[in-house]
Amino acid sequence: MVRSALRSLGRFFLGLSSPPPAKHSPPAAQATAAASFEGRTRQIARVAKDGSSKVLAASVQLIGMQDIRRSLGPRWPAVSSIAYAVAESAIRSHLSAQDIFQRQDDETFILCFAHSSPAEADRQTRAIVNEIRTELVKQAPDIPLRVDHTVAELDWAPVVASGGSLADSIAASLRKIRQEADEAARTWRRELLASATVHYNPVWKPDKRIVAIYRCLLDPETGRQTLRRFGALSGLDEARSLICDLDCLLIGRAIETLHRLISSGGTAQLIIPVNLNALADRAGREAYLGLCRTIPEAYRPYVLFELHGVTAATPTSRLIEIGLALKPHAHGLLIEVPPVVSRLHEAAAISVYGVTVSAKALNGPDIGNRLQRFAAAARAMRIKIFAHDVDTLGTCEAAIGAQLDYMGGAAIAPSLLVPKSAHFWNPV
Repeated sequence: MVRSALRSLGRFFLGLSSPPPAKHSPPAAQATAAASFEGRTRQIARVAKDGSSKVLAASVQLIGMQDIRRSLGPRWPAVSSIAYAVAESAIRSHLSAQDIFQRQDDETFILCFAHSSPAEADRQTRAIVNEIRTELVKQAPDIPLRVDHTVAELDWAPVVASGGSLADSIAASLRKIRQEADEAARTWRRELLASATVHYNPVWKPDKRIVAIYRCLLDPETGRQTLRRFGALSGLDEARSLICDLDCLLIGRAIETLHRLISSGGTAQLIIPVNLNALADRAGREAYLGLCRTIPEAYRPYVLFELHGVTAATPTSRLIEIGLALKPHAHGLLIEVPPVVSRLHEAAAISVYGVTVSAKALNGPDIGNRLQRFAAAARAMRIKIFAHDVDTLGTCEAAIGAQLDYMGGAAIAPSLLVPKSAHFWNPV
């Protein structure tokens, strides 16, 4: 997979008309640039109140450049010059005239900040990383790179005492901080996944007065921990990875539960939510689809996938692509949409089994009429509506009045740790 991506990358860059010539600085120029970085770094080192010296530094990493270099060989300079030009342009646009930076190796740029606070330096570096990601998508959509960063205030004495290059010492210190942070994150994720439980929210069909479907949800504490963690994540890639881990855990636990239910003679369908962002990159998509392929064929009629995290900006082509990948492993596909009629047309275009809506989005005046218009449009398009978060009696009565197909929430029935077989139910 990596090799094919690299071949695609090579073809993309080599196919560009008038590729920019590779620029190689002569040894004397490189030495001058290194000396300038060393000198400026010494100048901007700050003296703390306790008399110790500090340097506020950051690393911006283009993770994957070394793989590209090994793959492309002599074609490397033409390819790398574009990626480095994007990175350097982004760095310059966000640093002040007093700050300084230097490319340290194939994958790493080192930045030193003259007057920024640690919080300001973190914001600047995040802005740099976001701009690099955006520009790489525009200029080189096939480039298989991840962009990451580390920001830290370093003690100056150990850096100076190390003897050699100050840039090398700063890079080594930041690399160690990143490794420690990565290990802490891995430990946290292992503990989170080990302690997470899946709850099963009964989904009621009002016209038949039965519960034959359950929507799978992570327990509230796991959700709270995840939300808190998002504030500390270094970037989009790490967030996607965490979302993918949780979605993989959800489908794994759900299929185990379904196996136990069916093996004991019970029957019920499970709605398994999956976030669009978990399927946005190839690695996450392959990991999730690998789990889908393990679902026994006999169980697939009992599975409904619910795709959420879809925005108005999501291309319909992307939804069709993901829908085609998921549908063979399930009875059907649901897509979460706001209760707006225009979004039903998008759902109809990708032939979904139904749409899910959050009743929380229906708060406000005239809920009954709005629901009825939405439900009438869905019926005209032969799309089933699944309403979740039906937590109040008023919302429940409005949903019944609008003749929604399915609904679940606190006003219907509490979530269960183990789903029951299909059964009659009358919550109101």
